[in-house]
Amino acid sequence: MKQYKKSIFIFVVLLTIGIIGITVYKAQLTASLNDMVMEYLKEKEIQSILIQKYSSKEIKKHTDVYIKDKKDIEQIMKAFTEMKLKNDSSAKSTPNDTAYQFSIGGEHELIFSFIISEDGSVSTFDFASEEHHSYRITDHFDFNDLDDIYRLFSRVKE
Repeated sequence: MKQYKKSIFIFVVLLTIGIIGITVYKAQLTASLNDMVMEYLKEKEIQSILIQKYSSKEIKKHTDVYIKDKKDIEQIMKAFTEMKLKNDSSAKSTPNDTAYQFSIGGEHELIFSFIISEDGSVSTFDFASEEHHSYRITDHFDFNDLDDIYRLFSRVKE
């Protein structure tokens, strides 16, 4: 009987170590934002992107930028290929500083949305599953690149 208890004890210890190891491993995984968006899109094609700027520092109303041109959409998505993210449940979903929300539309519906804030947190929302996820930018992504994209397409709209 003692032999079985020892075997069960060893099995439970190994199982616990395995679960902890997998959890730590998943927490360290990174993916690019572009890859993540493409995973959510599956077979759907991006028809439009709505860019909205939020800022607690500025009182003025910002212009929403609606983009439908395929080349412009590709240019915007290309900007996110180098941005690496990792899971981070502590990332704020309602940023206090400047943030940009990108809402990706398909043929007749919104597919996916993400908010990138100045502090490096990224919140995503999948409209099909109604799931929220929080991430942290792990590389040296320059937030000013988002300002440039916003200004460029705001001028094009005018």
